[in-house]
Amino acid sequence: PAVRFAQLLAASESGASPTDTASALATMALQPDPTLRLEATKYLTERGDLRSKLVGLQWNTLLARATGEVEDVAYKTALAELCAEQKLDGVFDALIVSLGQVTDPEYARTVGRIGRALHGEQSAAKLGERLRGAAKTEDRAALLLALGATNTQTAFDALQRMDKKDAAVEAALKEHRSSRAKEAVGTKGK
Repeated sequence: PAVRFAQLLAASESGASPTDTASALATMALQPDPTLRLEATKYLTERGDLRSKLVGLQWNTLLARATGEVEDVAYKTALAELCAEQKLDGVFDALIVSLGQVTDPEYARTVGRIGRALHGEQSAAKLGERLRGAAKTEDRAALLLALGATNTQTAFDALQRMDKKDAAVEAALKEHRSSRAKEAVGTKGK
């Protein structure tokens, strides 16, 4: 698999069609080999010229895989970043829903950062809507962490209204990283 990836990149550098290269990378990004798919996904994320050659069906498949992946969090995160880099419609909403399947803190942080990049202050409202319906403690904690990771004023205001003795709220405030959030949890200067 690594040889195929290297051959594809070499062919691309030697003048192979960007559309063919992009399509092959998208196919590799969906393969079972964890190393190959992660590298192909990251490469596509870095190469806007190749991303622009992918068609709607390929993007739908990549986004579906990003939201459906539950085992390989690094891969799920890379796919989320790829889809966000392309600014696909509905990508943030889909990633929020998948926080219920994968509650890994790094993935939650990624979702928060993506939300901020795509929607600014509105990202906190979108997370807040999902948070109100969160039934499981783990889901709530992941959503709160994503909320904190947006680093938005709206997120800070929402977190300030919550019980700061709640460990999930405290973690979200720490994730927010603003000086006011640090003061709220007593971590100024740490």
